[in-house]
Amino acid sequence: MLFELITSIRPKEIRSDELTFPLLSEIWESYNNTHLAQLKNLYQTSKKSLKKYYKSDLEFILHKALALEPDQRYQSIQRFADDLNLYKNDYPITARTSTVNYRMSKYVKRNTVFVLSLTTLLFTSLVFSLITIKNNKKLALERDNA
Repeated sequence: MLFELITSIRPKEIRSDELTFPLLSEIWESYNNTHLAQLKNLYQTSKKSLKKYYKSDLEFILHKALALEPDQRYQSIQRFADDLNLYKNDYPITARTSTVNYRMSKYVKRNTVFVLSLTTLLFTSLVFSLITIKNNKKLALERDNA
């Protein structure tokens, strides 16, 4: 049902002969302008907003939920709901391979103000240190010349 809500395509219409489903990003690439216009009107949003859902963690959640092999699917409705909640709150999901870059990007997205503040503080400290070192060298040179 979630697949159909996102794509406005019934799963049986897009399932391959091997009974597998394409990734949302593959579906996005195959859309023609007419279908995109219908989706934009249906959800009253822009193409850019739609694209972010098709190329997001939601793609991995749906892929895992629609997997052909039972051991590759969510083991319970609760785990599926947990992943949807993690996605909604910008935490790393379990359906996707957890890499350092992925986890960091999620952290930065959740804590943008903190990360920007910390970055500004570190940059300011670096500039202050460089200015201090330069001035200390200048003072040492003047002292040695006097």
